[in-house]
Amino acid sequence: EGWFTVCEGLHDPVTDAARYDTYYAKGALYWSFNVVGKARTFRRLCRVFGVPTRGVRVLDVGFGAGAMLLQFGADCQLAGLEFSRSAIKRLGWKARRRGMHPLDLRMWNAGSLTFPFEDRAFDVVVMSHVLEHFPDDRALLAEARRVLAPGGYLVLMVPTEDASWRENSSHLRVYDAPSIRR
Repeated sequence: EGWFTVCEGLHDPVTDAARYDTYYAKGALYWSFNVVGKARTFRRLCRVFGVPTRGVRVLDVGFGAGAMLLQFGADCQLAGLEFSRSAIKRLGWKARRRGMHPLDLRMWNAGSLTFPFEDRAFDVVVMSHVLEHFPDDRALLAEARRVLAPGGYLVLMVPTEDASWRENSSHLRVYDAPSIRR
């Protein structure tokens, strides 16, 4: 079954977790959503802004294929929230294969907009192409701030104002530089 058949009728992941579960089980989303390119951009952002990738506590919200978490060193404490059981299983398997410390990967009811972690629990919080799927993006950012330690880093990646954001009907908004600064 080819990718184009698999992705037909893609919906918002918050309301269609079962469909995403199927995609992650097949590994289809890894290539279709340009995960390799996003991981490259993530590495560049970390380098340019001095985001530590060694010896830190990291939370990746909506980690999907797990490409951003896999950029961190084996000495990091890694956690992730995801609504797809298949994505959690797949990333756990990848991490074990790479000899990484056990990851704290949890099922997440994204509709609740709360993270099941203590205040100031993480040095780095990652949200790669997640924010645009939520009606209340400010509440999601407030929750990220709550779990971020003082002096910590929020690495936020969103689609920008180009034609590609229109390709995914589950995007509730598009961001440009002024709107993301607010």
